[in-house]
Amino acid sequence: MKTLRFKAIFYSFFIAVTLLFTACEKDAIVNQPTEAAASTFNELPDKVAEQLKGVEANLKIQTEDRYRLLEYSVDSYGERTDGTVSKTGENETIAYGNIANPNSIVFGSVKELSSKGGSVAKSVDDFKAKLIKSTDKAMELTWEAEGRQFKTICYYNDEGIVWDNVIFGLIEIEEDGKIENSAKKGETADRSGGSAWSKSWWDIKWLWGSKRGEIGYKITVSFNTNGSVRNTDREDWGWMTAGSTKSESRVLRNSGSYGQIQYALGWATPTGSVSFDREGFKVSVSGVGSKGTQNGTKSYP
Repeated sequence: MKTLRFKAIFYSFFIAVTLLFTACEKDAIVNQPTEAAASTFNELPDKVAEQLKGVEANLKIQTEDRYRLLEYSVDSYGERTDGTVSKTGENETIAYGNIANPNSIVFGSVKELSSKGGSVAKSVDDFKAKLIKSTDKAMELTWEAEGRQFKTICYYNDEGIVWDNVIFGLIEIEEDGKIENSAKKGETADRSGGSAWSKSWWDIKWLWGSKRGEIGYKITVSFNTNGSVRNTDREDWGWMTAGSTKSESRVLRNSGSYGQIQYALGWATPTGSVSFDREGFKVSVSGVGSKGTQNGTKSYP
């Protein structure tokens, strides 16, 4: 009887302990805080959700989670009907750099980054005044940059994101750019009285991956029937949404066995600036925004 009573007591104790642990485990699961996944974006217009999902994915791929979009909140903002846009404060977060080169990325406050030169707040306010309308909405975005968290106010409407200090400050650009020639790979240019050309350009992309701008140049060489250069022509171009570009080119060589041009290209986001020195035939950039130049010569063929 003692053995049976002991087994009964042990069995009851075992069940009680099991139920206790199960209840604690369920309680822990129920009470565990859940991180709001930014990738849901349920309350936002389809275009805005698509753009923010692109931002998430692109940052993950290009920076390997060194920089992340953590979450968004529309609770504190919602509809804006008074037509006012607050001035940029010195503690607001801005960012710049090329996500294809994560080491170039900088996050910081307006006050911190203004010490590096340029009127950051004024540049931001000028672009905000041009882009943000009274009917646009606003939300708060939370970012993580190498372990530190930052917040920004993102303005948007049904057509997409209108302004955000981080999204409009960061870009993606390939340093080597793209090249296209009239002659196919492995072939040589036709010199028998025809012409040949070579084109180089750099795509500037939004943080979510679509095209934001482009800078480039093209050299076209026409030949005499004996194969010598008859004429050299050049083209240059540059454009950028919410930013500025400069493009210049000139012919250096217009005879002999090849043509040659010189090109000067540059671009910058709103907190940077671009200028052209005609005497030195060179584009330069300044300020604390994302920016870049391409200065050089091109001989062809």
